[in-house]
Amino acid sequence: MEHQIEYVCKRFGITEDQLFEKSRKRLYSSARGVLYCIMSDQHPGRISKKLMDEKGFAISRASIYHGKNIGLTFYSNLINSYLHNEQ
Repeated sequence: MEHQIEYVCKRFGITEDQLFEKSRKRLYSSARGVLYCIMSDQHPGRISKKLMDEKGFAISRASIYHGKNIGLTFYSNLINSYLHNEQ
């Protein structure tokens, strides 16, 4: 999971602390949406919710689902690039 976090932070130019900061800034929420998409593709199930809880970021499953939709809508090229390079 650390590799996915590192990839997202690097692509968005943010730190891991910023990624898990309880902020609704578009930059951070978009980065989290991309992370949810990458993680759900590679680790189906509840891994996103578990990771966010471990990082102290309280979030509902509905919000994760919404973030994934945003990620897929606006950042599909970034997500596909990561998934393609990981295979």
